[in-house]
Amino acid sequence: MQARMKMTMLVVGILLLSLIMPRMGRVSAQSVESTISPILYTTQQGGSGGQPVSVLSVMDQSGTADNPAAYVSFTTPISLYTGTQVFQFPAGVAKSSVDTMKLVVNYKGPLASAQKWTWSLYNSSKLIWVSVGTNAGVTSSSSWSRLEFSIAGPSSYINANGEIRVLLHSSNARGDARVDYEAIVFTTSSSATPTSTLVLPTATSLPTFTPSPTM
Repeated sequence: MQARMKMTMLVVGILLLSLIMPRMGRVSAQSVESTISPILYTTQQGGSGGQPVSVLSVMDQSGTADNPAAYVSFTTPISLYTGTQVFQFPAGVAKSSVDTMKLVVNYKGPLASAQKWTWSLYNSSKLIWVSVGTNAGVTSSSSWSRLEFSIAGPSSYINANGEIRVLLHSSNARGDARVDYEAIVFTTSSSATPTSTLVLPTATSLPTFTPSPTM
């Protein structure tokens, strides 16, 4: 009987303690996905169709569609192609907050066995171009293919001016690449600020304590 009274007093004490002590809200992390499009493309070798860079921000070609006004042609009339695209990272977002990053491309052109097209990013920390992907996954030269290239260590590719530079390069001068869409997709994690909240327990009848057998 005495043991039961002591246990009842202990339970009541715990309930009273919960009334006067705030319960801290949990810190919740939320992943936010953002997409940026190129603001500029330039050609160092080869040529282009001269389409505005803005067409690369909309993916509107699929299957065997072929609207020259909706994509950029990267051409190799007399030499292999080499050119760059520039992306501007959003102001106010710390590059250290970037968790994941990938380059997304909607491509139509030769298979890699005939002409390899390589996308590279400029590592502003090591001052080198790093290959992130090719057209090796393309199975049809007459249809559009969505390519996605994961980028490890994303903060290394955002320079002091917030620019991300992409290099496009062909292995030979025997074909042209059509690019309908090119974007960098990245995620950042934001944590909610911990909040102190007073949580009142629901009034319920106190259960009768029943001793458990000793194991």
